[in-house]
Amino acid sequence: MQRKGSMLLDVILGIVLILILYNLASSNASEYLNEGKISRATTTTVNYASAISQYRYEIGEYPKTLNDLTKKGEKTVDGEDATHFGPWLPKIDKDPWDRDYVYEVFSQNGNEDDTFVVYSKGKDGKGTYNKTKTTFTNDAIGAVGK
Repeated sequence: MQRKGSMLLDVILGIVLILILYNLASSNASEYLNEGKISRATTTTVNYASAISQYRYEIGEYPKTLNDLTKKGEKTVDGEDATHFGPWLPKIDKDPWDRDYVYEVFSQNGNEDDTFVVYSKGKDGKGTYNKTKTTFTNDAIGAVGK
């Protein structure tokens, strides 16, 4: 009899231990998954910013939308045919939280001070870019370029 009771106690302790380990692993897993999403959003915005800068260099102006980066050049630049440029990206993905990336151009006067921003609104979807302070707020993840 003592053996059966001892075996039952071992099984119960084993189950409790497994549940504790599962709980610890699952809480850490969601944290690691979120860090992975942040890293992916950072990499993507930097890649998009690079493509936007290359587009501007080749076409002479910023793209109107991010989707313009997936097309070939359609117009002339300084009297030259620009159809041999592009596409700069194969496709535009959604951010890791399944939302569209935000793309904005500031002060497009054709001068050196023109800037753009491309960013994800982050996990909660409330992130923004403050152009006055040139900072991302509320967990927004992005890149600023010229």
